[in-house]
Amino acid sequence: MRKLFPLDKNTLLRQAQDENRDDLLYSMVCRARELYEQRENPLGLADPGIQTLMEREDFFLEPFHDLYVQLSAIYRYKHDDGQLPLLFDGKSQTENYACVWEEVFLNWTEELLTEVECTRAVLKLAIGPLGNFSAEQAILRLRQWADKQFELVYYRKKSLLPTQEASKRKTKKPVRRKRKAPKKLVLK
Repeated sequence: MRKLFPLDKNTLLRQAQDENRDDLLYSMVCRARELYEQRENPLGLADPGIQTLMEREDFFLEPFHDLYVQLSAIYRYKHDDGQLPLLFDGKSQTENYACVWEEVFLNWTEELLTEVECTRAVLKLAIGPLGNFSAEQAILRLRQWADKQFELVYYRKKSLLPTQEASKRKTKKPVRRKRKAPKKLVLK
């Protein structure tokens, strides 16, 4: 159970992030589609595969929800100053956070999509299962990118840990206690 305070910075930021989730994920998939066409079809030839990809407007956004939650948590972790800014432009705090988050998310999306494997993973997840396709591998690839990019490991229940601390937890060996030798019984 989370305790939420209505005017807390993290509450407002989380609300802004949740409201824009589907729009931002849709823009990420559309950008992946554009980059894929630029890289894989530079001559602009319309074969059936590219044609169906470019005509498609409805995408599966559900597989990206975990990645979105992970990136949202990373943003809140890295930009945690705890203070609400003073705004003089007439925007509400939620609108301000929504604009800033959208800009940051789109920048991170560009960084993600510079890797060809990530672009393909995004498209495969958005279009749906095709042939021998493993959605788990694609999701894992995207999560690994986020872990490596921000040097933070995301745990659903434990939140975020810096990479060094997470690796220490994984490699920590259990402490073995020396067993005491049993006392010898002396018969008299």
